[in-house]
Amino acid sequence: MAPKSKITMGVIIDSMTRVRKRFTALSAVHAVTISTVICFLILLPCLSSAATGPASYRGSHIAVSMRVMAERYSFERNSLGGITLMEGFVLDRENQDVIIIGQRSYKHPKYHLDDLVVNMRTIWNKKEALYCSLDPRPEDVRQAVQILSENGEAASPDDRLDAIRQVKGIWGGQTVRIGGIPRRSRHAHIMIDADYHMKKVSLDLIKLSGITSYLERTEQRGEQNLRQGASAPGTEIAINRFWFHIKEGYPTFREANDIIWLEGSPVDLLTAKQNATKSGELYDADEDDPQAVAFADNFSAQFERVAKTVPSYASLQNLYRLRSLLQVMYNMRADKVSGLDMKFYLKKYRYQKDRAMPDKLPGLVNHKETYVEDDDATKWSFPLMYGGVNMEMDITEEQFRRDPKLKEVMEAAISVRPTKDALTWTFKLK
Repeated sequence: MAPKSKITMGVIIDSMTRVRKRFTALSAVHAVTISTVICFLILLPCLSSAATGPASYRGSHIAVSMRVMAERYSFERNSLGGITLMEGFVLDRENQDVIIIGQRSYKHPKYHLDDLVVNMRTIWNKKEALYCSLDPRPEDVRQAVQILSENGEAASPDDRLDAIRQVKGIWGGQTVRIGGIPRRSRHAHIMIDADYHMKKVSLDLIKLSGITSYLERTEQRGEQNLRQGASAPGTEIAINRFWFHIKEGYPTFREANDIIWLEGSPVDLLTAKQNATKSGELYDADEDDPQAVAFADNFSAQFERVAKTVPSYASLQNLYRLRSLLQVMYNMRADKVSGLDMKFYLKKYRYQKDRAMPDKLPGLVNHKETYVEDDDATKWSFPLMYGGVNMEMDITEEQFRRDPKLKEVMEAAISVRPTKDALTWTFKLK
C-alpha cells in the first residue's frame, strides 16, 4: 500500500577504523551503516577517468639532479625545483645521477623534498604498508548498537530524536592511525586531510558540484522505497568501508632505454560492505551497499576534476604520482644502475616539514529529517561512516609500453644541462 504522507529522519556518523598492515581487499577503512526497523528514520549524521599519456612531450620541463641535491642540499631547495607535476626520470650513467623530470604549473601544488624522502625510505626499506585511518572507540560502537537496539520500537518523533541525541553524545573523537611513515610527516597530514574531507562530503557536510553524497543517496532511496509501498526491512547492521586507492590496473608508464615516463595514475574511491551483530561483532557480507557503491563510483569519476579546487585532493593526487615513479625507480634498481649514492635520502636527510599530528579528530555527525507516514510499515535506518587512504600499488610488465620518442626527451634533458654539477635546469621539446 502506498504511503499517504511522508516521514523520514536521518543521522549519519563518521569515523575511520584501523587499516590492517596487510591489505587484501584493503581494509583501509570502514563506513558503517546501522539500520533498524521502525519508522523511516535515516540517521545520516579516501582518478577514475584513467589519465591518458600525453600526445607528445612538447613544452617546457624542469630537470632536477638527485646527485647534486644530495651534495648541495639546503632548506631553500626543499621544493624540488618548483616541480608541481611529476612526469618521469632519466638515468644519467655518465654523471652517476638520476634526473627527475616534471613541470611547474599553478594548477598543482608544489612537491617537497620531504615527500620524496619519506616515500623512498618506505619503499627502499620495505616498511609496513603505507596508509592512514581513523579508528572509532570500541565502546562508542558498542553503545551505538545498544542505543539502536533499545530504541528499535521508538514510534514518536521525540523518542527518535532522543535516540539521535544519545548517539551524538557518546560518539567521541576518532583515533588517528598512520602506517608506513612518520605520523608527523607532511605526507601523513596530506592523507588524513584528504580522507577527512572526503568523509565530510559523504555525510553532506561539504557539498561538491557533481557529487551526490552518501547521505543524500540513502535518503533518496528510502523515500523512493516508501513511495513504492515497499515494506520495512529487517533489523540489520551494515558496515561500508570507503578508502582512496590507485585505480585498478594503474599506474601505467612509457619507457625507453634509461628513461621512464608516467602515463597515468588515477585515484579511485573504493568501498566494501561488512555486517555486524548487535554486540558489535563483524562478519563478511556477501553483497555491497548499492548507495555506497554509487557514491564511491560518483566520487571516483569526479576526483580529477574536484582535485582542481580541493587542495588536499590535489596533494594526494601528487603523492600517488610520486610514489608510482619511485616504486619503478626501486624496482629497476635505478640507483645501482646509474651509480647514484642514496645515503643522503635513505639515512642522512632530516625532515623539514613535519608537524604534530593530533591523536584524535572529532567524530562527524550530520542529520536530516523528513517525515513519511505509512499505514502499514515504517523503518528506521542508522548509518555510521568510516574511511581512509591506502598507498600500496602493484606494478607489472603489462603496465609499461615502449615509446621510441622518449629517447628525444632523454637526450634533450642531458644535452642542455649547463654543467655536470647543475642542480636544476629547464629544457624544451618542439
